Amino acid sequence: MNEKRPSINHLIVEFWCSKPRCKRKKLVDLLINVIKEIDSELKAGPFIKGFRTDYGMAYTGIAVIGYSHVAVHTFPNNNPKGTDDKCYCQWEFLTCGEEADPSKAPGYLLKELNPKIINCENISNILYSIKNSKK
Repeated sequence: MNEKRPSINHLIVEFWCSKPRCKRKKLVDLLINVIKEIDSELKAGPFIKGFRTDYGMAYTGIAVIGYSHVAVHTFPNNNPKGTDDKCYCQWEFLTCGEEADPSKAPGYLLKELNPKIINCENISNILYSIKNSKK
């Protein structure tokens, strides 16, 4: 039996790498390919903006997909968390509907980026809701 995915998927994937692997061109390619990997369709972008930090270039990128977006943020670090990790990279997948499957993204990105550490968090579940009583 196929398990039905929630209509809203919100997945955050974090990577710590020992070498910065995400230059602008690489991020464009990764955004395009990970969208295919999660069974979605690129509608606009990807748009990538780079900025200089004390430790090198950092990038933020976004691509509009069918029913939402994929975003990426990279930041070069100087010895974060007391380790020799040099680059932090966070991916965000927000999809609506059942066509796209963001759960396929971590495996693909793991293969492409070869990070030392990976953290995944699915925040699709509603933790609480507040009713607006001022209506």
